[in-house]
Amino acid sequence: MKALILAGGLGTRLRPLTFSVPKPMLAVGDKPIVEILIEHLRSQNVKDIIVAAGYKSDLIKAYFGNGKKHGVRMRYVIETEPLGTAGPIRLAAKQLGGSRFILANGDILTGINLNKMLKAHLRAQAVMTVALKKWSWQSPFGQVQLCADKSVASIQEKPSRNFDISAGIYLCEAEVVSHVRARTHLDMPALINALIQRRKTVYGYHFKDTWQAIDTLQNLEEAASRRLARS
Repeated sequence: MKALILAGGLGTRLRPLTFSVPKPMLAVGDKPIVEILIEHLRSQNVKDIIVAAGYKSDLIKAYFGNGKKHGVRMRYVIETEPLGTAGPIRLAAKQLGGSRFILANGDILTGINLNKMLKAHLRAQAVMTVALKKWSWQSPFGQVQLCADKSVASIQEKPSRNFDISAGIYLCEAEVVSHVRARTHLDMPALINALIQRRKTVYGYHFKDTWQAIDTLQNLEEAASRRLARS
């Protein structure tokens, strides 16, 4: 199976670090984020990898080359203008070659078992399967419930809410490519909603394996600490 890694973002929340390198190339310990991701893909027998790069793409290409030194085949498509999180799918249509593929954000670390995800995807007969994680958020404030006359019905101190969140990993049938317009900015929520509106099955796959998105300096430091602890 092939994988398309999204690595074209500006990484603005990690500035000033991303002034000199693209976010997927930021080091977690001794290796860039995206290298750790590629190593996991290889361990799952995903060895044909396309990288959709944009900002400072030359640094990614110079580091990985054709992928041979990393035990994979690597090719690149370049976003000359930002295409969002779904737009690069159409850009990589030729490289994907009409086959099923994994789509993954280039700024995540995960131990997801892709074989289990594939089995769930096939059972659901889905056109796309979205990897999901359970997430909780606690309000820093008390939540007030009002009656119709504005009198207070109840108050709850710092309530928590639980969510299913997208982990930035998707298993897609080749058909998905045809639902993305060429040279058009498109994000994954819009694509998924469009698939649902067209009566395509989009399946949600919960997994308990490790996962972390690197969105902030704190995320980066936490990931580095965990990696060091495991070494």
